[in-house]
Order: sequence, then C-alpha cells, then structure tokens
Amino acid sequence: MKLFTYGPKYSLSYIQAKKLFPDVEITPENNIQNLLKKIVRNKNSLAIINIGNNINGLNTQFIEKINQNNLKIWDIYQTKPDLNLYAHSNLIKDIYIPQDYSSVVQESLNQKYSQINHEITHDLKSAVEACMYQPNAALVCNPKLASFLKLKAVDKYILDQGNPIVDFAIISQNQNAQVHTRTHIKLTPKKNLDNGLINLLYPFKEHQVAISQIHTIPNKEIANQNHFLLEIKGDPRQAKLRQTITMLERDLKICNVQILGGQTDTLKNNLEAKD
Repeated sequence: MKLFTYGPKYSLSYIQAKKLFPDVEITPENNIQNLLKKIVRNKNSLAIINIGNNINGLNTQFIEKINQNNLKIWDIYQTKPDLNLYAHSNLIKDIYIPQDYSSVVQESLNQKYSQINHEITHDLKSAVEACMYQPNAALVCNPKLASFLKLKAVDKYILDQGNPIVDFAIISQNQNAQVHTRTHIKLTPKKNLDNGLINLLYPFKEHQVAISQIHTIPNKEIANQNHFLLEIKGDPRQAKLRQTITMLERDLKICNVQILGGQTDTLKNNLEAKD
C-alpha cells in the first residue's frame, strides 16, 4: 500500500498518518491536486488530508477537489492534535507557528501570549530553522520533534482554549464497505429552484434522515447556483436514505445526489485495541 499525506513532513496529516499506519512508508505531498492525481493513478493507495476542525469548520474546497477527481472519503478520523509550545528557555520574544498548525493554536496563543510576537511560517522546516537560530524563540510542534531538537516544554496547555478537534479524511479510489456512522453527500440542483434549499431538504424530513451539517459550495459552471454538501447521520445504505435519494432524483427530479463517503468506527476501534 502507498500512503500519501498533504503537507510537508511533520504536518498535522503526516503526524496522524504515523499514528494510524505506523508500519507504512509515508510520502508527503505539498500540492493537493498532485496528491489526488497520485491516488487516481495508484489503485492500492491512500491519502490523509486535514479537511477541517471544530473552530474553522470544514474545508469544502478540499471536499470538492476530492469529488472532482472521482475519489471517495474512505474514512474520517477525529482527534485533538498533539501540539505544545517549546523553547530553549522561558524567556520568549518570538513564537514561530507552522501554517498547518495555526488554525488550531492561534486563538489560544493570541489570548495567552498577546504581548509576544507571533510569526506564521510557510512550513514546519522554516519554523524550526527560525527557532533554532534564535535563543529567545519558541516553536509550536509535537513532543517527538521537540525532544529531537532538545527543546523544553514551555506550555503544554496551548490547545485548551477552544479544545480543537481536527478532522482527517482518508482518501481512496473506493468507498469503505464498513458501516458508516456519518456520511457526506453532495446535492447538485438541476435548475434554480424557488426556495431551493427548503425543497431539497423536504425529502430528508419526510423520511426522517438526520442531517448534522450543511455546507454551500459555489457551482463554477452555472452562475448563482450552489452545490450543497450534507453530513448525514448513519450509513449511506440505510433504507430511509435510499428512499430520500429516490425521491430527490426520480420522483421530484430536482437534483443529482453523489455519495462521497464518510466515517466508520474502524480506525477508532483499531487504535483503542492497540492502547
């Protein structure tokens, strides 16, 4: 199996990949489109992508790119990132934050270290280099890297503010056959409808399909029209969801429905079994 991650070595996706697949060689990729093309070309491959968090929400652009490449969300794993603040000493003048980490730590750092200069770097390598050459600099990173760099922990509670939980999508050519606990589906209206979203959601209410989240994605091909990305509770094969899709596509003929994949308990249960 080939395993790719979006972002450089020690990005959030890379760290999560090492945790989920410790015995598999990982290839980082800094370009999202190149990464997805590699999954398209390699049948027995997976990619791990950070698709959002509970602070900034879902990255719908990534979800749309996954769909455009005819790929599936094989699974989703949610976790609190293992990031702390490390430095050479307790006297800190600058804090260096890799861009990949900033979305989950920036709010807390702004509140706790508002008097200290914060620098967001393009990648982790740049942040490490800046920190290592400045005696009064601090670095946001994970414990293993800090130990390797011989930095000491200054603050192990920088993630307490907001309690960020990150969603990692495992991308594949195929949909996971395991039972899903939540499913992402995409609705593409066939035409501009009066009260469009209300009409699209009516069949879900009619068949008692629970919707957790709704996101809007602009339709680049048709002006003033949107796609809708819905997160549904449960498996895509459940009868009531199949009935809902039939009502939307065949009976009402108001939209096309695509099942993008979703989350199972497979990875969670495997990790808990190892612990």
